[in-house]
Amino acid sequence: FDDAALVALVLAGEREAFDPLLLRYYPSVLRLCQRLLGSVSEAQDAAQEAALQAFLGLRQLQEPDRFGAWLHGTAANLARTALRRRRQLSLESLGTLQTVPTAAEASPEDTLVAREVHDAILAALDGLSVVNREAVVRFYMEGYSYSELSGLLAVPVSTIKGRLFKGRRQLMMSLDSVAHEVLKPDRRQKEHVMETEAMVEVSIEGIRTLQQDGNEQKVAVLRQEHSERVLPIWIGSFEAGSIDVALRGEQPARPLAHDLTLRMLETLGARIERVLVNNLVEATFYAQIVLRHDDHSYDVDARPSDGLALAVRAGVPIYVAREVIESSGFDPRHVSLEDFSAARQAEVAMILERQRAREGEGEQG
Repeated sequence: FDDAALVALVLAGEREAFDPLLLRYYPSVLRLCQRLLGSVSEAQDAAQEAALQAFLGLRQLQEPDRFGAWLHGTAANLARTALRRRRQLSLESLGTLQTVPTAAEASPEDTLVAREVHDAILAALDGLSVVNREAVVRFYMEGYSYSELSGLLAVPVSTIKGRLFKGRRQLMMSLDSVAHEVLKPDRRQKEHVMETEAMVEVSIEGIRTLQQDGNEQKVAVLRQEHSERVLPIWIGSFEAGSIDVALRGEQPARPLAHDLTLRMLETLGARIERVLVNNLVEATFYAQIVLRHDDHSYDVDARPSDGLALAVRAGVPIYVAREVIESSGFDPRHVSLEDFSAARQAEVAMILERQRAREGEGEQG
């Protein structure tokens, strides 16, 4: 049954039809509430309250086929109300930042250095005022735009920009070079979606390790089917280890996060159909995992590294947008991965510099 049919059944007196309707959206509603509130317990309370309000107010829904959007909107409003009451962002909502490696092969020295960076970031964020910290975390670490933050915090966009400017300036002073890694807003252009016909199938040739400026970087190398062209994607060491384990067909004694994710999907009756690396925006790759549950297909936004790790485990095809592999891939017969990587890193540095220049112009405006 689609949403409209289930809503009709509930309104006709079959209350048990609300269970599958709620189950269809509750996980994403809970994630939304946790994203807004940080606290798991508060997120659960808001999600449950949203479910109750949806059930009690179902007759007010004018477009039954938009039940999912309506439920998410109800949950978001409840979460915003809780935020206004609290008016404070707990640093616990940041969890463990990506600076801390979790791969089993990470050396004690690397883990110690990463932990020190992690703690330094948290300490610097804690030194910001409540309103500036809230703006910085939501803009740079959770991907909210200026307009979204304006609506969420009920202040003008100019106020958001001012808080970001002050917060960024203080973080730059506290963290110096590390701040450039933290202050990278999510610039994803969500409106741009690649059609399947514009995709080419690829396979994972392997995981390579490169040395860049004294740092070790992991690269997933994707090879286009029936072609020599390859596409390198820089990924984290944990994800690299997870992909490598799956490529070798090894099964760790304790399941990795991607093993657990796949098992949970299978337990819920869902399956992964394919993984798409569908966009490249200012040096950052984006992907989607296409899921199938019953007769419904779902496109789930993901990092390419997570998508690749799940694709290998599920044995599903991987596709890359043709324009992405044509613009960012290369032929290894003519240039080495090391040389291509060095050129790519120089290009990324220029992109980041342009980003900072645009942000500076926005602040002055």
